[in-house]
Amino acid sequence: MATCEGASWTAKAERRVSGSNNLILTACLFQYKDGYHLDLYAVFTKQEGGLFQISRDMAYAMVGTPEEWTEKTFLDIVRSISANTGAEIVLLEAQPELSGTPWLDGLDSIPQRK
Repeated sequence: MATCEGASWTAKAERRVSGSNNLILTACLFQYKDGYHLDLYAVFTKQEGGLFQISRDMAYAMVGTPEEWTEKTFLDIVRSISANTGAEIVLLEAQPELSGTPWLDGLDSIPQRK
């Protein structure tokens, strides 16, 4: 369970689907002297095996696995922040590790506030 002690802002999202994968996302925003620090956490259960594995495999092929969906969600959050604030984004740590700067890809497709 992620905790956000001392955070200026926190958010939590839950996706619960009966008989499927569940996902909990937590975001913690901390204000510092020269900017902000955003921590993003995800916890999910991934059903495997059993009678429904074939249908899950087909769904994964269409919309991605829970791991891929979680990574895309995190990248979309960072892309949206960048597009709407013009902030410089620096990755400090990621598990699993990311190579390059994937949050810079696809910035043109992110809706921007006017």
